[in-house]
Amino acid sequence: MVPILRGLNFAVRAGEILHLRGENGRGKTSLLRAMAGFLPWQQGEITWQGQVYVPKLGQTAPHPTAPRLGPRLAWVGCDEGVKPDLTLIEHLQFYAALQEATPLISPRQAVERMGLAAWADARAGRLSHGQKKRLGLARLLMFAADMWLLDEPFNGLDRASSAQLSDILAAFQQQGGLVILASHLDFTASGCQVLELPPLTEPKPQPHLPPAPANWGELGL
Repeated sequence: MVPILRGLNFAVRAGEILHLRGENGRGKTSLLRAMAGFLPWQQGEITWQGQVYVPKLGQTAPHPTAPRLGPRLAWVGCDEGVKPDLTLIEHLQFYAALQEATPLISPRQAVERMGLAAWADARAGRLSHGQKKRLGLARLLMFAADMWLLDEPFNGLDRASSAQLSDILAAFQQQGGLVILASHLDFTASGCQVLELPPLTEPKPQPHLPPAPANWGELGL
């Protein structure tokens, strides 16, 4: 097993934004997915308010005393995650049904706030890449999460939509929200830290093996 990231040690507090930055392949998405609980970690700890909440490699579940974040954590990945045959409203209704909290606003209100009102009842397969991205970001508006984990949230957005997302992030931050986002684009905001991820750990060279004998098939390999 080749480690993806080593030597990381950071803390993010309520009301702060952490910008994960680095070239493609440096592990930004893997780190976010580990913090979201999608990937197990091998060494070290990932904690929330001082308690480990992500299962370690080899564990099937977090420690029994681990905090249960549930709707307190919101994840928006780099992939669109859009089903082409569902309408925009149906997408958000499905998302809401998976949560364990009462939504702050309705799916239609979330769609309207992201500038997609005209497409609310259209099938998502008709949307452009940028519109699908805005549909995914609309999920953030529906529930009162404490932490947002966002993978390349500005990808595919035009200038107006990027400015709107910056305003949404600032409002969430002012409410005491914690944001960790990965982006190869420049991003500036008050209270924003930047974590430059180092190059990936190079795999150890494999020992040189002598060529297989001509009758290798007879060796029981």
